[in-house]
Amino acid sequence: MELENKDSKGEENLQEQPQKNQIAPSNHSFEKEEEAANKDLHSFKLYEHGITNGILEVPPETFEQFITYYYEEINRDQRIARTTDEIADLSNKYKDARAKRLELVKKQLDRRADHGILILEANEKENKIKFWQQKVVTAKGIIEDLKQSVKTDYTLFAAIIFFLFALLFIAADYGIALNIVATNLQIGATTDSLGNPVFSPIAYLFAFAIAGLAIVLKPAFDRLVEKPYQKNGSKKVFAIFILISSGLVLSMLVAFGKFREELISMGLQIGEVSTDIADSSTAPTSRTPQETSGFAEYAIVSSTFLFAIAGAICLGISIPVIFKNYRIAWNNFRQKRWNYRVFKLNKEKLEIDSKSVKAEIDIKMVEDEIADLQEELGVKELIKDKKELLEVFIASKMQKLIEKSKAVYQDGYYRGSKLAGKVTEEWLNESVMSKTQYSNLGSSKVALPATTTGGSLSRTRPFIALRRMISQDFKNKVNKEGNINFEYYDFDK
Repeated sequence: MELENKDSKGEENLQEQPQKNQIAPSNHSFEKEEEAANKDLHSFKLYEHGITNGILEVPPETFEQFITYYYEEINRDQRIARTTDEIADLSNKYKDARAKRLELVKKQLDRRADHGILILEANEKENKIKFWQQKVVTAKGIIEDLKQSVKTDYTLFAAIIFFLFALLFIAADYGIALNIVATNLQIGATTDSLGNPVFSPIAYLFAFAIAGLAIVLKPAFDRLVEKPYQKNGSKKVFAIFILISSGLVLSMLVAFGKFREELISMGLQIGEVSTDIADSSTAPTSRTPQETSGFAEYAIVSSTFLFAIAGAICLGISIPVIFKNYRIAWNNFRQKRWNYRVFKLNKEKLEIDSKSVKAEIDIKMVEDEIADLQEELGVKELIKDKKELLEVFIASKMQKLIEKSKAVYQDGYYRGSKLAGKVTEEWLNESVMSKTQYSNLGSSKVALPATTTGGSLSRTRPFIALRRMISQDFKNKVNKEGNINFEYYDFDK
């Protein structure tokens, strides 16, 4: 009973020890291991073995140590197996985590490269946006400067009318100049066989140059009259110019009126002359039509000059207004076009920014996944510790094997010492030397030898023979006679 109590305590200690030193297995696997251990323990026939050792007065500590070492060896085997499985599992997890980490790092680098490219593109778009926004600001400034600096009293419609009249004055001046140059001055003009005038290119060029005086006079008009009037409000010069121009116009009109009267009177005289010719053969003494009038010459010359002045005035009034409105319209057009470019660039930048944000989210997710792998990657030290622990378990198992072997040897030694001189050498050779009580000391399953069959005679096990001795009052015979009849207790029966 004492042995059974110690065995039960040893089993309880062995059940508690794995829970403290290593990861506890599942209840199902632990029950299987406990059932297998109990099955191995039953093969020892502990009760019968205890009776035998008690009869032989063998100290119980030896076999108790054997049982302790036996269970400790089983415990070491279980720990070694579990630790080996844990090392394999942790190694697989570490390899998988390392491979996944390499994949995630590559993915992270790709995402960072894409993010860097997106940042460069966004910066480029931002610079372009700033450039075109500056252009828009410049265009607005030009428009404001034009509105403030170029001040005119005329609308665009009035300026267009002035410009059309300027062209009309220049064209009229060109016609008068061509007539004067070709007809009166006889420059570059000839007559054909029919008496029709023929103008050479020289006549056209000369007339065109005279008509171009309006364009030449336009800057002079701007500098001397128009600009001082617009900027400083100098009305004196403008009034003098207007008075002179008005006087020339009036004098030209008077000259044209006088010339018209002369033409009318000349026509009347020609009519009278024609009537007199019919009555008399003598010619009149009046002025011939070929003679030119001073009024006509003055009117023609003054009209040419006035047409040039009028053309210059119309150009001076119309061109600044037209050019101002043109520049305003052109800058408004450019401003709208540049605003559209800014809008388009902002839209493209917004798309790039959204891609950049998505790339940042992907990078953060990859970093989180890598951070989640740190626990699995950190098992490398744990694997190292497990391997060191496995080496300790293996060394401890070897020590327990040695101790178990010593315990088996001591148990057998005590048994043999008790039977010394009481058994024959023949029985010893057949029963003990040929079959040891503890078969295969190197294995974890040590059992008493069973009855052999198949080709060999069955032998009675020692504990069966001892039970026969007990049943037949073995102790009394030993005390009375002092010897044992081993033929009756033949172990081969």
